[in-house]
Amino acid sequence: MIVLGIGYWIYRAELVARPDGTSTIIDHADLAGAKTDLISIGEAERLYLTSHEGYATLDQLQEAGSIAFQSRHGYEFNIEVDGALHFRAVATPASPSKKEWPVLSIDETLQISQP
Repeated sequence: MIVLGIGYWIYRAELVARPDGTSTIIDHADLAGAKTDLISIGEAERLYLTSHEGYATLDQLQEAGSIAFQSRHGYEFNIEVDGALHFRAVATPASPSKKEWPVLSIDETLQISQP
């Protein structure tokens, strides 16, 4: 039991933020989740374009039922649209305490980048 208790304590220590600002397992999971959300937005934009002759804002994608979130995984999402020519979805850290997290974006090429 003591060994299990120590193992659990070490495991839990990895799941909480460290005072030195280094990343944790949760930080990595949130980053991966935000990237997955951006890909979902990109795919939803492609589908929206085929039926609406233009790209959509975040509100339009939500109204169409293409996506169902606005802030997840510690990130907030915004979409910039230029008609049927271009879109850029940007994920920014939602909390000021996560300023070391990267800002991520995706466009019609479905490539995630860090502007």
